[in-house]
Amino acid sequence: MERTKESAAPDFMRTISKSWTYCRLTEEEKDRLDDAIDFATLAAVKGSFNRRWEVLQAVYHAFLHGVGYNGPTWREPNPNEVPAF
Repeated sequence: MERTKESAAPDFMRTISKSWTYCRLTEEEKDRLDDAIDFATLAAVKGSFNRRWEVLQAVYHAFLHGVGYNGPTWREPNPNEVPAF
């Protein structure tokens, strides 16, 4: 797959949609994240594929922080059963 700057946002969304943090978001949160990524793409994300990816990573990090992400046991149904890394 060619990495063009125009493909950064769709590639990013495909990648994070497979992550465990994304899977623990509610449908409403996923919709809000989509809106945030769309806004960032239209308003602030400029430059190369890599630069756009970095900005989208920062948006996702901030979004997770906003929904209370606090580490590997975040929203785990049985946090005591999570293996230590």
